[in-house]
Amino acid sequence: MRRLNTTDSRNRIELWTKYHLRRLLSHPKSQPLGAALQPVRERYVSAVGVVAELSFEQQVLTGSITGEDSLFDPILSLINDHLLLGVGKNRDSEVYRSFYPSGRLQESTRAPSIEDPKIAERIAAAAKAHPNMVPDSQVTELVEVGARIAELISKAEANASALANANLALELATIPLVRLYNENFHQLRLLFPEREAFVESFYLRTAKSTKQDDEA
Repeated sequence: MRRLNTTDSRNRIELWTKYHLRRLLSHPKSQPLGAALQPVRERYVSAVGVVAELSFEQQVLTGSITGEDSLFDPILSLINDHLLLGVGKNRDSEVYRSFYPSGRLQESTRAPSIEDPKIAERIAAAAKAHPNMVPDSQVTELVEVGARIAELISKAEANASALANANLALELATIPLVRLYNENFHQLRLLFPEREAFVESFYLRTAKSTKQDDEA
């Protein structure tokens, strides 16, 4: 019998305990052990599912933010092109600086995604203060993309918090499952004395299983 550890992969824990549970429930004498293990394993499997779903959702949200950000910067560049024409390419002008305070477009295009909504608000305010300097349609589009990014970031933060809680719940669900799995070896020895091969059949054999593992 090869012991499980709480640090083992989820796939290993899920597979080995699934086999172990099925074997326990298949023999009348070991069914009480199976009945005790089943709800503990169900809690673990449920926790794994929650973590997997939230992890996947985090990937989707991150991809969505990256995608929206890829739309945001080109709009900024187009606005910058129109603005430069309006101010005679004078990046030090008051009008230009109201759109891009540092006098450099890169300050905005290289900013992290979390800054995009604030940048969009700044551009919109500058465009309102200086009418006809840049196309309204581009400003509107920038604000819309910025709003979508803000909403996605909010969802990603909430999801990340839920994921952290789910990972903690999974850790707590892993401990009793692994403990029962390992302790059952000795319980089975008591139920089936001098039937080592039969006891071993309650545990999934792997290529790395050894006699030393059996004595663990």
